[in-house]
Amino acid sequence: MQGESKLTLVKTDSGHFVPPSLIDAGDWPENPQTQPSDLSDISVRELDLSRCKLTELDLSIYPNLEVLDCSNNTLSTLDLSYNSALKRLYCYNNQLISLDLSAAPDLELLHCGGNKISQLDFSPTPKLSWIFCYKNQLKVLDLTYTRSLSKLFCDWNQLSDLDVSQNKQLITLCCYANRLSQLNLSGLAKLQKLSCRSNKLVELDISHTPKLEMLYCKNNFLNLVDVSKTPLLVDKDFS
Repeated sequence: MQGESKLTLVKTDSGHFVPPSLIDAGDWPENPQTQPSDLSDISVRELDLSRCKLTELDLSIYPNLEVLDCSNNTLSTLDLSYNSALKRLYCYNNQLISLDLSAAPDLELLHCGGNKISQLDFSPTPKLSWIFCYKNQLKVLDLTYTRSLSKLFCDWNQLSDLDVSQNKQLITLCCYANRLSQLNLSGLAKLQKLSCRSNKLVELDISHTPKLEMLYCKNNFLNLVDVSKTPLLVDKDFS
């Protein structure tokens, strides 16, 4: 693997981890590796271990890792303390109950949906631009430090409040299937897509979102939504 910047592995029926090209070509190594850590290389910057039936993962031997995809496994923990160069993390559809991002200050994309995470601290990751944290157990989501955020998918959680007033770069907001009773959009002049279905909203002011193109807000307690200030709105569902 020496000299390669991207490493993709799949787990075979025999429990070995090999690049998919070897399976396709039928070219098996003399000593197939049994763990991803056996194929360590400090030059690796992208690592794909999705759908490898992993229950644990040692990332300490990939110190220069920038992109990690460990989605669709059964990981209950994920230690990123050795991966300070990480920029994109895909760890969705696992069994994570917590996720510590304090060692990844350059993180730009986080996709951790489909886990059991109850708390996320974004204060160490101010560069985050994309957050996908849907289908977790979040009751609070503090976005104060994510000033560069452009896309947020936090649907299917337990949020009763969501403050996006500091996220003026937000273009897409999906927060449906929560417990929101109010949603302040006053600072979101760049917002183009909003899905806030299945909450407890009694009013929704979109007068400060002139670029809004899509609005899904059904299954709330809304009597009227004034769309007169959103001339670009073409995709809407109020029923």
